[in-house]
Amino acid sequence: MKNEVNAKSILCKLFTNCYFLSILILTLTLPLVFSSTTPPIDSSNFYSPMIKAISVGDWDHAFWTRIMPLYTLIGGFFAWLLNLEAFTAAKFVSALFFSLTVIPLYKLNKLVFNERTALLSVLLLACCTRIFRYAGLGLQDTGKIFFFTWVIYEIVVFVKKSTTSNIFRLAIATAGLTLIRPEGSILGPLILILLVIWEFFWGKKRFNCLKSFAAGLLCLILV
Repeated sequence: MKNEVNAKSILCKLFTNCYFLSILILTLTLPLVFSSTTPPIDSSNFYSPMIKAISVGDWDHAFWTRIMPLYTLIGGFFAWLLNLEAFTAAKFVSALFFSLTVIPLYKLNKLVFNERTALLSVLLLACCTRIFRYAGLGLQDTGKIFFFTWVIYEIVVFVKKSTTSNIFRLAIATAGLTLIRPEGSILGPLILILLVIWEFFWGKKRFNCLKSFAAGLLCLILV
């Protein structure tokens, strides 16, 4: 009886741990990563050649003006580290971002609602076939979803009770959003500007306005 209770307790702790859920979803997407699929046009024409160039150190062909660099840089790193083909590395990075989205999504819903809602949100994400399919096609969309969800979570934390670590995380998340997709280069700085304005006029402490400005400055440095 005690063993059964302990087993149930361990399972409950595991399935209410967002990091375990993230690893679990990454494991579920690995068959898509290593299966043989036809790459979409964006991946075959842009992402995969750039990742291959980065993995072999061909920096003359590693970047393109209309493609933000973060996704292909991470893909090139994994292609070099794990000796993966360029398209496989692109799919792995896409699946990795998909699984990482679980962490801020779970924390956001737990903070705003409760633990049950947080678990339901993770289940709905895992069952979202469109995003799940992105993870198997090597597209950047999962990265955009991850960083946007992370930014929203950090904004909620910032509004409730901002801390120095929250400011650093918000800056990193916003920088990631800026560097993952072209629309992020507009959305990221706009979010930080709105936070500065909000804190200056409606914030409880004017010092937080300086924190928002510091987050924006750090974001620019990271970019």
